[in-house]
Amino acid sequence: MEYSNFRKELQLRIMDSEDIEIIMKRVDRDLSHMAAADITRSKGKQMFYGGLAIMACGILGTTTTYLGILDLGDQFILAYGPALGLGMAVVGMHKMSS
Repeated sequence: MEYSNFRKELQLRIMDSEDIEIIMKRVDRDLSHMAAADITRSKGKQMFYGGLAIMACGILGTTTTYLGILDLGDQFILAYGPALGLGMAVVGMHKMSS
């Protein structure tokens, strides 16, 4: 049953108008909570995959300079990407599961 027809269906069942209002408020609240949870999961997914990407770039940058594939002379790139990316991935994973 669609939300737009819900009130009409309750009225057809000859329910009291106060009961209908209480039910409609609860349905509104539940729909709002579900929408907010979907948004939180979506943001968590973005954080998770963004964190993995940052972590991969940091590992790649550090590894290529350390192994000499990217030669910078006596300098090395020590990226904080793996630590930052791992933190973002963990927070994103937590948001996806809640």
